[in-house]
Amino acid sequence: MPTALAIPLPTHADRPEEPPARLVLREMWTAPAMHRLTEANLDRLRAFEHWAHAEQTLRSQQAYTRQQLLDWVDGRAVPFAIECGGELVGSVGARIDRWDNTAEIGCWIDAAHEGRGLVLRAMRRMVEHLFDDHLVARVEARTSAHNPRTRLLNERLGMVHEGTLRDASQVGTERHDVAVWSILRPA
Repeated sequence: MPTALAIPLPTHADRPEEPPARLVLREMWTAPAMHRLTEANLDRLRAFEHWAHAEQTLRSQQAYTRQQLLDWVDGRAVPFAIECGGELVGSVGARIDRWDNTAEIGCWIDAAHEGRGLVLRAMRRMVEHLFDDHLVARVEARTSAHNPRTRLLNERLGMVHEGTLRDASQVGTERHDVAVWSILRPA
């Protein structure tokens, strides 16, 4: 599908046979596929994501996509879907704080594509995009401290664990500690 913005991802060094992957802007045409993908991964997402506990409808996905696009136009968000072999398989996004010149990133991926390095390549490219094209000084990730995969991802991104906020996030009926990670734009 044609998109207003697409950023190719590098090929995985150990998996050159994998189909090409890219980040594509989460435009309205992505909403039905992202809704189906969210529904298919809801049990996994609900373990760590507060937003996954809300009712997931196509209408809510369309409203979210519309708001993300408005924020993108205003320079306050970078909403991407991860596309692999022509199929949407995950999400990578950033909220930009222009006052502090920082960004907060987050991601998730379909279970069938987990463990192949796709998220790492997508997040690396997002961090580069934020530093190079949005000129932010700092990128941070706030993740559930109960999620060991995000800890490994943030370490591989070269992020520094700055601390843990105790009981800082409501996830379903539980309170989660939130780990704060960051990386600074190279001088």
